[in-house]
Amino acid sequence: MKKIIKTGFTLIFSLLFLAGCKSPDQQIDRPNIILFLVDDMGWQDTSVPFHSERTPFNNLYHTPSMERLADEGMMFTQAYACTVCSPTRISLITEMCFAAMDG
Repeated sequence: MKKIIKTGFTLIFSLLFLAGCKSPDQQIDRPNIILFLVDDMGWQDTSVPFHSERTPFNNLYHTPSMERLADEGMMFTQAYACTVCSPTRISLITEMCFAAMDG
């Protein structure tokens, strides 16, 4: 019985030790991407300015989490939207530009 327990502990310890051993070549650096898909949101509808200066409308809103994300990451301010939400959603699902779709 003691031999089985000793063998079990040795096996578990060995597996835990081997699980923690990774070579640096196996680690892949991937960017963290956060996509905000929002209906009916204008470029001045957050406290984050999309241009070099804040506007009076930026001061109406308080979005501290978005401000922190903008400060720590990268912002893409050149985006295009449709007047309704369905083409944007279909473009996101199909990975095709709404202008290139038939219909």
